[in-house]
Amino acid sequence: MTIDALGPVLGALELAHTEGCCAPGQMASARKLYVTSAQDLSTSLGPLASQIVTLELAPGAHAAQDSLAAAVLELADEARRVVDRIQRARVTDFPRLAGELDVTNSYAVKRMQTALDDLRAEGYDLGTIGTS
Repeated sequence: MTIDALGPVLGALELAHTEGCCAPGQMASARKLYVTSAQDLSTSLGPLASQIVTLELAPGAHAAQDSLAAAVLELADEARRVVDRIQRARVTDFPRLAGELDVTNSYAVKRMQTALDDLRAEGYDLGTIGTS
């Protein structure tokens, strides 16, 4: 895989958003959708980290590359923790938990974006998380 092919993969990450959750009577389905999104995110991040590590970049980009891979794995772990907390909670607790557990605001996502910015400074533009 080349670094050019990785850009669209990162841009296609759809992180679960919780704005507007949850209309009365829709909590169970919203909870299930959120859990599924977090599980899918976690599952897709492991292979993505492996792809990032295998890229052959200039020596000046290695630190940012390592940082990006570590942040991706951190986000995968965070998504798994989110799923566990939501599954252990009562359905009626979901709206409060969804706001607290929004992975889009996580430190791992911020670290990923910082690493992407550092890679851009080295001449590798992979875009911004959540955009294509």
